Amino acid sequence: MTKRRRDMAATAVELPLAGLTADVATTRSAIQAARPGTVVVARSYGGAVVSYAAARLSIVTPAYRTIPTTYVVCANDNAIPADSQRTMAARAETVVEWPTDHRPFVTRPGAVADLVAGYTT
Repeated sequence: MTKRRRDMAATAVELPLAGLTADVATTRSAIQAARPGTVVVARSYGGAVVSYAAARLSIVTPAYRTIPTTYVVCANDNAIPADSQRTMAARAETVVEWPTDHRPFVTRPGAVADLVAGYTT
């Protein structure tokens, strides 16, 4: 596997897992501290947290309603059926489907990095 350099800064947010409100507050603080044009990436439960936090609105307005979003459907996911993902993905502005499991950042790291890098240009 070829490693490619990408000039992108990354910040990992450690969620307190003290409930959605606390997790959103922690994530919102990290987003607010980030520079303009930051691309926010999350998966699974973190996706819900980021959706609310990125909206910079109340807990009742998720980001997918106000901010451009992309959903990666993991067709070989054994945790969340692909059809369920497609239903959830219908809310996103862009949908990408890959033949991967629940952890594309492990099984397809280059593809994930390329997808994210595409939003930084």
